[in-house]
Amino acid sequence: MAEYRYPEYTAVIRTLGKAGEKFEAEINSLKAQTLQPRQILAYIPDGYDIPVFPGSDAVRWIRSPKGMVTQRSLPFDEVETEYILFLDDDVYLPPAGAEMLMRTAVDENADAVVPNTFPNSEGSLKWKLRNMGQGAFPSFSKKWAFRIRHSTYYNYCDNPDPVMPTQSGAGPCSLVCFSTYKAIHFEEERWIELCGYPLGEDLLFFNKMYQCGYRVLAQFDTGIQHLDAGSGHAADHERQFRLAEAVRYILWHRISYSTATSGISRLYRSACYHSTQGAMWLLDLVRFAVTGKSYKMRNRFRGMRQGKEFTKSDEYRKLPKFNAYARTR
Repeated sequence: MAEYRYPEYTAVIRTLGKAGEKFEAEINSLKAQTLQPRQILAYIPDGYDIPVFPGSDAVRWIRSPKGMVTQRSLPFDEVETEYILFLDDDVYLPPAGAEMLMRTAVDENADAVVPNTFPNSEGSLKWKLRNMGQGAFPSFSKKWAFRIRHSTYYNYCDNPDPVMPTQSGAGPCSLVCFSTYKAIHFEEERWIELCGYPLGEDLLFFNKMYQCGYRVLAQFDTGIQHLDAGSGHAADHERQFRLAEAVRYILWHRISYSTATSGISRLYRSACYHSTQGAMWLLDLVRFAVTGKSYKMRNRFRGMRQGKEFTKSDEYRKLPKFNAYARTR
């Protein structure tokens, strides 16, 4: 019997060229894969230096506009394979990492497979409490790896199976069918970059696939790691938090409120969002009492107002509905 041959894939990396040794480690791990990519394409904005290191000749460099969503939503005319392995520039893949993702995609007839790239502290009580403080709660249900609530916060499976259906996932790494990527028109979500903070760009990416009827799976046993170069972290915490809350409102309006099919559903989703934000403000109040830091209290509702203003802009209203490209089910 002839040996089965998996479909080919192209590794597509978005970068500013600043990840240093972590980017080198990523390229070396790609070169060591049991299932080799046809090409390694790195998209870097104009004006940024292309890094050179031993083995960098394996990378084909392509100039692109700047922006996390922009670099994830290009036409990718250079891709000639059935699948794309989307990567940030600070991801390590064990030798069988890509093959495991591809095997899952083929065996489970999935349109996208998202590996778990959370840090090793996942599952600890401290990790769970921190997530709960940010509105993410564990779930004992085995239906979803990650379920997006109507407030746009999420639940995660507390004891996941190796492979599970999901409504979202982490952005540093994913294997996506190229035709699925093109079908969701992710370039329409570049509005998020106008807000100055990329919160939720991975939520937009995978949840749009889910809402359009594509099969998205989370995989927890690949050993793929996000090394997190952290080149985009902001130092102004007050401004960062306000922008994050503005984007969170727009995310809720785009993926939840605007996709409701009735007035009652919209009312319910509005109640979910605003009650959750109210609870989070009370938690901000507790934080202020304990730490003396009040910037979250001051900026949560300011950010919400800023996000609401954007949803009334002509640019936002011209966007097609989030699930406009849903397949006939």
